[in-house]
Amino acid sequence: MSALVNALRQTEKYGTPLAASLRILAQEFRQTRAIRPRERRAHAGTYDSATHGFHLPTLITVLLAPAIMAAFSMN
Repeated sequence: MSALVNALRQTEKYGTPLAASLRILAQEFRQTRAIRPRERRAHAGTYDSATHGFHLPTLITVLLAPAIMAAFSMN
């Protein structure tokens, strides 16, 4: 909404045709809507690798710790 208001203000201030300003604004909105899902997909891969990088070693440690402690306590 603020982008629309700013475009209308600039149109009035600089005397450019309203139709041309609205076409450009609509094109920018379309590009933004097209880019947003790509950014989300690109960002989702980062979360997966971070999850494996931090949680997997902790999980392995928690699962193997009792076995290791049992092995040392037998001796």
